[in-house]
Amino acid sequence: MEQAQKDQELIEAGKVEELLTQRTERLRGDLEAQMRQFQEQASEATTRASQAEQERDSYLINTKLQQAAVASGVRDTAIPDVLNRAQQVWRIDPETKGLMPMQGDQVVYGKKGTPLTVEEWYGSLEEQAPHLFKSSSGGGASGGVGVAGRKVSMYNQEGMNNSLEAIAMGKIQV
Repeated sequence: MEQAQKDQELIEAGKVEELLTQRTERLRGDLEAQMRQFQEQASEATTRASQAEQERDSYLINTKLQQAAVASGVRDTAIPDVLNRAQQVWRIDPETKGLMPMQGDQVVYGKKGTPLTVEEWYGSLEEQAPHLFKSSSGGGASGGVGVAGRKVSMYNQEGMNNSLEAIAMGKIQV
């Protein structure tokens, strides 16, 4: 009501241009405030959608890799550690929605020249961290590999260098 009275006074004083300028500024201010509010809401919605997508991807990765972990012989107590390691390698491919092994922004390839499979990844993980896997219990054997029950990954250069003599004597298998 007060604004209408001020507007009327400007009209009576013949200051129509000033009235139009004031009204335009008020409308511009209102529109800018609405625009900021809509931008904030859009930003919040985008953030929530991104978080939901990350949670979904994490769930899918964990579910698929946990199933494969059991099939690959991972110790039950080691599954959380294996899944933590998996989060560093596996991503959901946005195109296929399947698992894709990534190192940074590069795809990790397996021995066949195709993207690394979950099985290949578990095989290399078993070479790198055999303590995460169940040992063989058949035939009264100790469950190890090779004469001394040890194995070193061909991808572990330091381990290879430190074990050259044992490898040459057949005590450690590559």
